Amino acid sequence: MNIGFVANGKPEDVLRQAARLGFDGVELGFRTGGPCDPQTWTADDTKRLNDLMAETGTRVLTVGLMGEQHLSPDPAVRAQGRKNMQFAIELAPQLGTNIVTTLALADPHEWPANQVALFAQVFGEYARMAEAQGVRIGIENWPAVSIDQGIRIRNLAYSPEMFERLFDAVPSLAVGLEYDPSHLYWQGADYVAVIRDFADRMVFMHAKDTEIFADEFSRVGIYGRGWWRYRIPGLGEVDWDAITTALVEVGYNAGVVIEHEDPVFAGERFDEGLAIGLKFLKQTLKA
Repeated sequence: MNIGFVANGKPEDVLRQAARLGFDGVELGFRTGGPCDPQTWTADDTKRLNDLMAETGTRVLTVGLMGEQHLSPDPAVRAQGRKNMQFAIELAPQLGTNIVTTLALADPHEWPANQVALFAQVFGEYARMAEAQGVRIGIENWPAVSIDQGIRIRNLAYSPEMFERLFDAVPSLAVGLEYDPSHLYWQGADYVAVIRDFADRMVFMHAKDTEIFADEFSRVGIYGRGWWRYRIPGLGEVDWDAITTALVEVGYNAGVVIEHEDPVFAGERFDEGLAIGLKFLKQTLKA
């Protein structure tokens, strides 16, 4: 199984970083105004990126498109999201991957279940676009939750209940999950059961762990702050052996990328954290 990490920098930097650390590749982030900008990307950029992959022996494992407001109440914002999604779907096969990863970002002022009809409209069209290119779309299950002015959830794909609603609304297997156990863990959801229950929708996987501070949690409660944090895989409380068993049972082998948001290994220790995570995943996933 290919192992990579989430990368949002210049391709020449992140692919050489991946090669230096021993990764197979990266989830390469595309974002308007970023180093990989869908608005300015050209055929020459695609050629240079393919040449760079050949030079480094690494791969673009997924085309990441995380910043789009696909389900915004503003039609103009949705139109821009559609344009960038079409770009990503068409680009992915040119880079040797059949996976595009994204979020189902919606109106945080409206309850997620009330926006499933819009999801069906927008991601139903995305599914048809993806099917035509032989591509699958993985939606990461980050809830994008805010509690500053009441509970506000921006990403519709945040819980097993919502997975059911969304996939019933878009039956095409071209749309599924970019599974990340860390978010499900701190929410108290059964993150192992998700693998088995949604096996046919397991498009790709983020490897991230979560650490919970029980004393702080008992003091501030679920709506408080500072009672959990993300960690490098293996340094939190997620049961990776159980995850591995479930992945093997359902025949998952699409790949995994470390989403490094561990504050212990921030800054100058960033690569150290990636190296620890890679070693752990190789041993645990038998990759």
